[in-house]
Amino acid sequence: MELRWKRENGSCIFGGAPVGHTGREIGLLLRLNLLRDLQIGKTVLSIGCGLAVELLLLRKRGYNTIGLDPEQSFLLKGKKGGNADDLIQAIGEQTPLRDGIFDLILLFEVLEHVMNPALVLNEVDRLLKPGGILFVTVPNRFYPFETHGIQVHQKQIHNFLGIGIPFFSMAPSFLRRRFERARIYTKAELAFLLRRHCFGLYIIEYTMPTLDNARQTHLTRAIRHVFFSLGRVPFVKELGPNIMMVSVKRKQ
Repeated sequence: MELRWKRENGSCIFGGAPVGHTGREIGLLLRLNLLRDLQIGKTVLSIGCGLAVELLLLRKRGYNTIGLDPEQSFLLKGKKGGNADDLIQAIGEQTPLRDGIFDLILLFEVLEHVMNPALVLNEVDRLLKPGGILFVTVPNRFYPFETHGIQVHQKQIHNFLGIGIPFFSMAPSFLRRRFERARIYTKAELAFLLRRHCFGLYIIEYTMPTLDNARQTHLTRAIRHVFFSLGRVPFVKELGPNIMMVSVKRKQ
């Protein structure tokens, strides 16, 4: 059964899907590469970890990892994939972990799905060490396609051609809240939310379409190369499907 959370207006926010299944997804590798040159301690928490593929990759780099997710089926599959002892079923708003024990917390495609983003960020603030790193990725409101589908009278309308629903991402907020399956953010909205919860911005980047879910052919790779080339153009990259922000917890 798909996870969903009711909002005050009666509409729903739905649970998400794992960001990685094999560990070879280009989008996942690009996220982790953004951390490559940072000086980070060794304890990592992924909230909304899904199958926790990102944690497997980080463990191979020497990190100590823990993953949280409310969906038991994801965690069971993740354990079969090699995450035996570090996956816990929990929601991001309330975690069974001690204060100030993590150097790095990941929120990969999570804030758009949770019941209360502010409570999740309060929890992140509690769990991070002073000067710890928060890495957030969210869908970009200025990407021309809504990638989560929409919900109309309990009926889900899926993405067209696996790309998304054209222009619904840019629809007015009152319309989005009626039909959306997940929240969506501008760079300014996400930056404001993080600063309000005592996080200073360090890196702001965007992903371009990685075509991870498409059949991998020579044509797919060529199109991906074109997208990545366009991503070097400042204005164009800000139309990418995801915003990535690396933030630092301000020392008290």
